[in-house]
Order: sequence, then C-alpha cells, then structure tokens
Amino acid sequence: MDVEAVSELLPEAAREALSLRGVDVEDPEQLGWAAAVGAVTHLLRNSVWEDWHSAPGGLDGPDMMRDTAALTRQLREVLVVEEPPDWHRVAALLTAPHRLLPDGRTLSAYARSERGLQELTRHAVGVADVLTEMAARDPRLARLYVAMQTCRCSSEQWWGMPAWPRRVQLFLAALPRTVHFPDGVAGHEQLRRLLLAGPDRLSRETASWCLSHGLDGTVVPLPIPLTADWMPDR
Repeated sequence: MDVEAVSELLPEAAREALSLRGVDVEDPEQLGWAAAVGAVTHLLRNSVWEDWHSAPGGLDGPDMMRDTAALTRQLREVLVVEEPPDWHRVAALLTAPHRLLPDGRTLSAYARSERGLQELTRHAVGVADVLTEMAARDPRLARLYVAMQTCRCSSEQWWGMPAWPRRVQLFLAALPRTVHFPDGVAGHEQLRRLLLAGPDRLSRETASWCLSHGLDGTVVPLPIPLTADWMPDR
C-alpha cells in the first residue's frame, strides 16, 4: 500500500463515505465507535477467521455476533482513550491465544493448530504495521482508515454503528404481535433495551432467537441521517 498517496486522499473520502452511514468524523466519540467496528472487521474478520467460521465447528451466527460486539466494546476504549492508539496492542488483543470466545473455547483451541493462529496473527500484525505508519503522519488518519472498512461490508449495520438502533427498530416492528419471546425477556421494550446495550450482553439463547426471528435479515437503507443519539453506553 502506498501510505503517502492514501493519506492524501483519505480525509475527504472518509468524511463523505462515513457521513452517508451517519458518522460525523469530526466527533471523536463517533469516529472512535466506527473505528472500533472497522478494526474488528479489518484486523480480524477479513482473514482466515471467516474460513474458521464457515468450517465445521466454527462459531455460529449468535456467537459471532456476541464476540464481535464484545471486541468492539473493548477496542472502543483503546481507540478513543489512547492518543495515539497502539495498533499492535489492538492486534494483540484480537489474536491473544487465551482470549475466551462466547462458547467457552480459547482462541488457540478454536484455531485448532499453531499454524492457523500464526496466520491470523500475521494478518492482524500486517494491518497494524500499515496503521502505525499512517499514525506516524497523523494519528487521526489511522482511525479514519479503519473506520472506512465499515463501508466495505455488512459491518456498517453492526452494533456500534449508527444503523444499529434503526435495525433494531425495524426488527422489532416486524415481529408478530403474538410472538413468544425467549425466556427472561418480558416483551418488545426489554428486548429493545438489551439489543441497544449490545449483543454481547445477550444470552446465547436470546441472540439465537433474535437472528432466527429476522434480525439477521434486517437491513437499514442508506444514507443514515447524522445524529449523535445512536452511540451506545460504554
């Protein structure tokens, strides 16, 4: 990657693309959330991780959703609080062998082999190298770059992004009036609060129920109006 060329074009391109997704790049909190989602997308999900997900024994949809939200929450603290962020620390957090997954396995066990874990780590560290080079020019450039990764896939609709509250609203509105909610969920309002708090706060059973009842297929049209009230509680 030509970091110098990308750095010249990035600020305006990011402003335009992310504004369509409801993110004001001038707001550190909003950019921090988008960068956290983008970091999980680019350093972890755009790798051999997806091959593991689709293979027998891979994390299923509910646990993938819960794991992604938990990592987003963790990285948000790094990307908003640290100045500049340590991108190699971000890579290490995502690829730590003893990181516990929602189903109880460690990342090392999930990778099934040392070679698989090394491949994942090489990918994350390689991205961190590029981000560190960008940050040496301007720390904000690296945040913009990873935030832009949400524009390339469905992560623009994940928890932590402005589309998520609208996605939850559309999902709940489409549920039949006679639907039987999962155990421990009293109704629409409680489920709305749980989903807005973050899928990592859901039980596996509730996360599975939501995906099987339409959350997985709920898509929010773009552009999303700029607003600050979509940001989750920390």
